[in-house]
Amino acid sequence: MADSLYKQAINAILLELEKDAKSVMNECIQEITYTHRSYNLYDSYGYGIYLNGKLTKSGFLSATPKATEGKNWYGEKIKGRDAISDYLNKDYKPSGAIDLAIVTAMPYAKVLEDGSGNLKRSYRVISMSVQKLRALAAKYNGVVKVIRK
Repeated sequence: MADSLYKQAINAILLELEKDAKSVMNECIQEITYTHRSYNLYDSYGYGIYLNGKLTKSGFLSATPKATEGKNWYGEKIKGRDAISDYLNKDYKPSGAIDLAIVTAMPYAKVLEDGSGNLKRSYRVISMSVQKLRALAAKYNGVVKVIRK
């Protein structure tokens, strides 16, 4: 009986985190200051929810990818949906019993955010999620950690 109640509680927490992750991503995409061209950056927004180190739930901004072809990045053609899936499945290292990661995985997202390279200004890509995730951390009594790369 106690095991069943534990599983029900964990499932309720995971469902709530999933709703919150989708909400944060949808709010962030409304606040971007760059223009979608190839839609690979758009396709690379996603979330992962980890339970005891294992990816349990994941999702994206849209049900199907919007990019029709990959983006060339230093000689490699990268598709946004592949980039986020690889990151969540291979590169993200969860650190708690339950982890929520909300990221955009295209390598040029950081270039846009920093305004580096040949850019004359910086753009809002996902940095605004930090404030939203801090609010989630308060909601969950500090269980959600805010990590910026």
